[in-house]
Amino acid sequence: MPAIGDSDAFRDDRRVLTQHHAAITLIQPRLTSPARSRLRWLDLACGRGQIIGSFREAFSDEVRARIDYVAYDIDQHFVRETAKAAEALRLGSVEGVVGDLAVLDSIMPPDWVLDYITFTNTAHEISPITLVHAILGAFSRLSNAGLFYAYDMETLDKPELGAISWTREEIDRIVQATLKALGSTYQPEASRVPHTTTSGWSIVVEAAHIGVDRDEIRERRQYVIGILRREIDSVLRSRLGRCSSALQSLTISGVSTAEEESIKLKYLYEFWALTRSLEASE
Repeated sequence: MPAIGDSDAFRDDRRVLTQHHAAITLIQPRLTSPARSRLRWLDLACGRGQIIGSFREAFSDEVRARIDYVAYDIDQHFVRETAKAAEALRLGSVEGVVGDLAVLDSIMPPDWVLDYITFTNTAHEISPITLVHAILGAFSRLSNAGLFYAYDMETLDKPELGAISWTREEIDRIVQATLKALGSTYQPEASRVPHTTTSGWSIVVEAAHIGVDRDEIRERRQYVIGILRREIDSVLRSRLGRCSSALQSLTISGVSTAEEESIKLKYLYEFWALTRSLEASE
């Protein structure tokens, strides 16, 4: 997004990542439904547009022309690159928005309602409270039949200084606490996505099940943020306690193997990310 200097944006049109294939699978029945002529899609933290890289092979010209695509990112160069790639695909319409996820709802035009919102490979790069703003902003913009799809890694192959990677269980806790604070009884669950060297999580939230309209979500924003600040603080302090215990153990026992050195580095990166985040929230 990048809120941290070590983050980067990946693009390789010859390679379709698992999360992007899932995004295509989710959008496909909505695009081909005879009851729908257009689909308005917001690609949050679009990066370099990797998610649309395989659209030429995935969808016909006719189906692609039904997509009204919005590329949203804090980096204007990414927005420009992604919008250019989307225009080359001859989508129905293409718009680029440069903005921080923390002000997502306020920066977009008041009348924008989205049928599909994607949020991939970004949660670890932003502050926890910005993550809450992004989720609330997305929920407040979904059409009545809209869909929100999010994905990220549980751990990073290459540590990024300041990054906080959430586990599937933690994302469940954050999303479910958000919906509960909004007054919804809907409790969607994230799934774990196994990869060769690590794992990720993904979650799908359907607006039809939330049961709270867009205006109510906006009205409850500050209340929900207050609830989530305490929820996230609890999660981060628990993780910091486990991280400190692990570092204390390594301090006493020392490091004698390459594997132990890798573990130590992982905990040092995590200790800094957690400490930095907790200090920022005070």
